[in-house]
Amino acid sequence: MNKSISLLIVTLLLVLSDLTNGYAYNKEDVKRLLTTKICQKCDLTNIDLSTRDLKGLDVSDSNLSDAVFRSCNLSGGIFLNSNLTRAKFENAKIENGSFQGANLSWTRFDLADLKNSRFLNANMKETNLSGADLRKASFKGAIFIGVRINLTYLFETIWHDGTKCKIGSIGKCAK
Repeated sequence: MNKSISLLIVTLLLVLSDLTNGYAYNKEDVKRLLTTKICQKCDLTNIDLSTRDLKGLDVSDSNLSDAVFRSCNLSGGIFLNSNLTRAKFENAKIENGSFQGANLSWTRFDLADLKNSRFLNANMKETNLSGADLRKASFKGAIFIGVRINLTYLFETIWHDGTKCKIGSIGKCAK
């Protein structure tokens, strides 16, 4: 009986160790990103880069789940096919950003500047865009389930169904 309990405890400790290691970013990937602003196919899970100037970064095909980019300058940022599940971009500047094919489920863009950004074919399930500036952004082909757009500027935005939002589109796309 004692051997069984000991084996169970060791097994549980190994499983818990693997789980905690799975939620940490790769330090070499972070160094590369901060040095070059390019880190494709990187593991940046759970990283906090708030308030940094990362204008023009390219993190295509990367895992950025649970990452924090509050108040960052990410203008021209490329997030193609990246996993951004539960990422936080509150009050970030991401003009001309590219999120094509990205997983943005439960991601927060509250009060973000996303003018001219592209979200083509992105998964936007439960994404929060409240108060964001989405003028001239494109969501064509994006999955829009439970997306929050309270007080969001949508003038000349290409909606997920391909229609263009008209003047006065705040909090809803006037077609």
